[in-house]
Amino acid sequence: MNAVDELEVIGENLATQYAEEIYTRPEIMQPLAQAIAKDTQAIPEKYPSAEAQLDYVSKELLSVMNGGVILINRFVQRIKDGQYDEVSEQFLLEELDHFTVDEKATAPVLAGMKQTLGEVVKQGLPIQVLLYDNYLSEYAANLMVIHVLSRVSQRQELLAKIHTEIQETTLEKQLYQNFKQLTEQFKKSLNLQPYQYEAMLKD
Repeated sequence: MNAVDELEVIGENLATQYAEEIYTRPEIMQPLAQAIAKDTQAIPEKYPSAEAQLDYVSKELLSVMNGGVILINRFVQRIKDGQYDEVSEQFLLEELDHFTVDEKATAPVLAGMKQTLGEVVKQGLPIQVLLYDNYLSEYAANLMVIHVLSRVSQRQELLAKIHTEIQETTLEKQLYQNFKQLTEQFKKSLNLQPYQYEAMLKD
């Protein structure tokens, strides 16, 4: 097994464990979930028109969706540069909090997202719940990426092997694809029952 494949197996195990933790230990995300739920209540007042609401929600979701991707890109770049220093979850969280989205570069994606979200709202889902459910799921995926990257960073020998392997373009592409699949699978398996919107508003 090459090192890229080994990292995939390690990542899958860590992600599965983390999804279980999010379900069994609601304290991991409850403060965040409560804050997001309460923030969504202000949307109609801050953004009176449906267009403005969709614009705001789309930008918020795009920003959080990009977070995990940027974290992975930076992590892989560190490996390519031969930097195998251990990184803490706190360090990665701070990286995540300082991201900004290039609105010009993401304009086509944003337009498509607004259209898709608009269709969902037309079917009767309140914009507050739409933002809450999607934001929480994407943020949970970012936390999973942070959890995995932090623990993988403790394996300097493995990272050194990956550094050598990803000189080959196909293996570098495979590494990114593995992370993409890991994130998608995590979101599918995630059970956010302990963080129901109405319950988070009451707490």
